[in-house]
This record gives sequence, structure tokens and C-alpha cells, in this order.
Amino acid sequence: FSQFDSDEFIIMRHEFNQVPDRFGIIPGVSKDPSSRPLSYNDNDNGDYFFDTNTKALSYIISGKDASETPATRNMRLQVYRCYYADCAPPPDPNTIPPARERPDDYDVWSDPSLWVQTEEGSITNSGRSRRRRRNSAYGLPQDGDDVKIAGDTWMVADTDLPEMNKLLIYGVLEFEDNGSERTLTATYVLVLGGRLIIGWEDNPYDSLATIVLTGNHQTEEFVLPSITPGAKVLGCFGGCDLHGKNTNYPKTKLAQTVAAGDR
Repeated sequence: FSQFDSDEFIIMRHEFNQVPDRFGIIPGVSKDPSSRPLSYNDNDNGDYFFDTNTKALSYIISGKDASETPATRNMRLQVYRCYYADCAPPPDPNTIPPARERPDDYDVWSDPSLWVQTEEGSITNSGRSRRRRRNSAYGLPQDGDDVKIAGDTWMVADTDLPEMNKLLIYGVLEFEDNGSERTLTATYVLVLGGRLIIGWEDNPYDSLATIVLTGNHQTEEFVLPSITPGAKVLGCFGGCDLHGKNTNYPKTKLAQTVAAGDR
């Protein structure tokens, strides 16, 4: 907009069907909304007012207080509807300290009533807060399944796990340390904002835990919106807390050649 004298102004008005979270009027300038309808005397160039009752936005363009006249005003209306509350994204999971202990409310992998099949065909734990009717349960995940650990659940692997295609961890998957060997086998293991816990810093995992990634050079790559982790992959986009016991085996040189089977 150009050719504004110091006493000239325009009030623009737009109507919306929804209530946006915030607006931008002047490029690179952030302003809070006016608390009342706009006027030349009470408002400066780029001020705006949103009427929550009518869902109408008004903003003012004026030559008031311009450094020179006639004035040219650069405007670019931007309307924001935020995915997160108050337009504030949650903290990066990697900056959140891991939990120090298992909560009282947790699920166990061996409970067949927890597992349901989603519309896209993957198997997920329904969680105690939203457990489905028993007759709708899928049963325990099977070899070749795509498995998701739901975001608001803490799953304890207390039994042998199947050989999965995909394991996507949005919540927490913790290995139970009960003296039994545990093997996690999958083509893709992605921790997506959740946590994979095998042992604790103050209580290391004392049993044998093995992670086996299957696949070959022809295996299809796993693709996320902003990154391609690849194929045959363990991707930690959250937390991978792996604490084994200290073996205390020092590094040394052998005095003589050792044959296979020697002790």
C-alpha cells in the first residue's frame, strides 16, 4: 500500500469460519491483538482486532508516524492455526530425563486382551485407559506383524517377542529383567518420541538382551516426513536407554596364540 499521508488510513476486514490462534500483519513484526475495535487515534499501523463473536479480523494500515510521506506500507496477512496448544510445541524428547522407575500403571506384553488391530493393519496395545472389549482383541502379536506401542502406555516385555516387521515405539517399551534371555527381532525399530528401556542406570540389565535387525540390500527403506532412517534400522527419535552390567574385562594382549576352543 502506498501514497499514505500521515492522516490517512484504511481498516481492512476479513471474516473467518474458525477462530485462528494468531495473526501476522506486518512482515517480521509480531504484535498482540488490540483489546477493542480499531481507530486511527488509538492504534498504529499494523494493529489488529479479532472479534471472537463474529469471527471477524480487522487491521489498520495508515501513514501515522511514518518516517516520510507519502508513506508506503508493506503488509502481508498471515493466519495461524497451531497444532499444539498455545502454539508451543512440546519439548524435544531427547531433552527430557528418562523416568527413574516403572510406574504403577503399566501393561505386560503377555496380556492378549491388550492387543488390537488398527485399520491400517498394524497391531497396537490398547492401553488400560481405553481397553476394548475382550472379543475385539487381536491376541498376542505374531511373527511378521507391524507392532505399535501406543503413546500413552508403558509396555513391559515379560515374554518372548515375535519376529516383527516394524516396531514403532510411541510410548515406552521396557524389557523385564527376570533372568530370561530376551531377543528383539525386527526389520525396522523406530522410537518415535517414546523410549526403549533395557536396564536402568542404577539397576543395569543383568540378563542377556539381543537386538536383531533383519533385512538385506533389497529391503525397502523406511521413510519419515523429514528424514529417511533407511532399511534394517534402529532409529532413536526419542530415548534409547540401554544399561548393561559392567563386565570389568580389561583390554590386554595375549602372550601367545590361542587356538579355537582353548580356555
